[in-house]
Amino acid sequence: MHTLDSRFLNLTNCFSYRFSAPGTFRYDLSPLPTGLADEDDDARAIVVADKEGGAQQQHHITVGRVDGELTATPARLEVNRGDLVTWSTDGTTGTGFAVRGAIGKTVVDSAALCDESVYTHAFGLPGTYEWADANGSGLRGVVRVAAPEPRAQKANGRRTQWQRALARGTLVHVRGAAAEPAEVEIQVGQTVFWAVQDAPGVTITDVSLLR
Repeated sequence: MHTLDSRFLNLTNCFSYRFSAPGTFRYDLSPLPTGLADEDDDARAIVVADKEGGAQQQHHITVGRVDGELTATPARLEVNRGDLVTWSTDGTTGTGFAVRGAIGKTVVDSAALCDESVYTHAFGLPGTYEWADANGSGLRGVVRVAAPEPRAQKANGRRTQWQRALARGTLVHVRGAAAEPAEVEIQVGQTVFWAVQDAPGVTITDVSLLR
């Protein structure tokens, strides 16, 4: 449930998208990374106004499961051009979900990350995580997660330092089929952000899931 895999969004990860063009984004939620959106269905929609609201605003959509169906709260959202929208779960979605839809001719797909997409994952266990693109672009990298020193959790000063470190995210830029940096080191509890630009529709997937 908490594996590193952008195809299945769960408690430890989120998907974000920056809407840089006006229009209406109609989308679907699926427990599989193959869901298709009904272009005539306004049940879930994000209306992007053709104006910028000054500083970029961030909006949140919470995904849950009610009577066996995936739900989005709010189901309809109005934003300005340039705003960022993030989807995350309330913990009831089971194995996870995928977001897929279109705004104009642009397809937005959490299981095939392209331009303006951000994927985040919080690492709860120490270890070395090798990740790659399940869609076959050749994109890959490594996240090394270190456990905090026992003394850091006992001494007040060091514990505070560790807690502050947890609030800092680590950024990986994905451009095309390359990641920069390709290897990062973090502590247990920290989050890695993959910001995607000009990619051919990639995933961030633990290589152990691809064997």
